[in-house]
Amino acid sequence: MNIKNCFYYILLTTILFFSTSSGQKYPDKSVHSAIERGVQFISGSRYDSAKAVFSRLERDFPKLPFGPLYLAGVEIVKAYDWGVPFNEAYISSKLEKAEDLAEDNLDANSKDPWTNYAMALIYSYEAYFDYINEDWFGVFKTGSNALKYYEKCMAYDKKFIEASTAMAIFDYWRSSKTKDLSWLPFVEDNSAQALKILEKNRNYFSYNEYLTANSLAWIYIDKKEYKKALAICDEALKKAPGNRIIKWTKARALEEIDRKKAVQVYKQILSTFPTSTNYYYFNIVTLKHKIAMNYEKLKMYKEAHNVCEEILAIKNFNSYDKKRLAERLKRVKQLRDSLKKRI
Repeated sequence: MNIKNCFYYILLTTILFFSTSSGQKYPDKSVHSAIERGVQFISGSRYDSAKAVFSRLERDFPKLPFGPLYLAGVEIVKAYDWGVPFNEAYISSKLEKAEDLAEDNLDANSKDPWTNYAMALIYSYEAYFDYINEDWFGVFKTGSNALKYYEKCMAYDKKFIEASTAMAIFDYWRSSKTKDLSWLPFVEDNSAQALKILEKNRNYFSYNEYLTANSLAWIYIDKKEYKKALAICDEALKKAPGNRIIKWTKARALEEIDRKKAVQVYKQILSTFPTSTNYYYFNIVTLKHKIAMNYEKLKMYKEAHNVCEEILAIKNFNSYDKKRLAERLKRVKQLRDSLKKRI
């Protein structure tokens, strides 16, 4: 079993998109309203507004872990979306506070599904940092703890949709990444059942219905059912048109259906990033490289060459981007050189 791949997909969903879909609202109406508003701000990339909402939640409900937990989440999503370094000190301090509060609440009521869910998210966030630091033992340990708390949610509330969705996502990708070993007696293929659960959960109330949609779109891409993935993305983007993450997913699906339209979507995403000499270039370079590769597949060699030259003309990379983009820039140079022979 490839631990890196299996945990990556469940972590990507729980970390980048917080909760998936919810069959029940948080019992306190004020807490429910704050979480719903804050996550909607995140879906539209309005991170300052989301941070303000969750700061008030932290202040008004100091004994609940959700304020600091979601404040950490805002920073994680923002950094991922913009391709900038994580504010690790801030994120760690908020996660530590959330964990302390969750443990206190579990001591008072160990069977509360919402507190167990909070612990699952905390461990998911910690596992994500282990993942980006390539600490695979840490990923296995903290990721396993996250799954344990998702299972507890289901044990205490069988209709706790957040937990069942997270488990279904994990089951799908675990099955997908180990399908070549399905003949072994201890390796089961649960992908069909997992997909059925995810499709069913989309029908329930959701703080972030686009989250399950994004997960499903990637699953359909994995299954090579690209038109289904595209339809799901389009449906989600009607409600969250400013969501860049879903647009990336849509563009990936379009690469298998209509590359010219894929290029258009990548250009739309690119247009939302500000041009600044002091900015981080990771996502900008990644998007331009994808555009160039699609031009090359379309045999639009001159256009592809020009985009490669645009990338290679960037000279003021900071140390963070230099490290992250080193391998990609090599591939850009290789593509540029191969295109010279075809222009």
